[in-house]
Amino acid sequence: MIKSVFAIVKDGRRVEDINYLDKESASSRLSEILFSRKNFSKKFGYAHELRSYKIVELEKPNKIW
Repeated sequence: MIKSVFAIVKDGRRVEDINYLDKESASSRLSEILFSRKNFSKKFGYAHELRSYKIVELEKPNKIW
């Protein structure tokens, strides 16, 4: 039985509605998100704040708190 899942959040809100079963898969997806955000900000000149993204462990998959 799964006791907890992992989610990617930015400023306390989910980035996507996907729950990850292990932290490694969440980390690889987060690195993809950060890479695409960096490329977008380089191409269009927008400022980017990448430190606000993080991985949280959830016991209730539908809630962050």
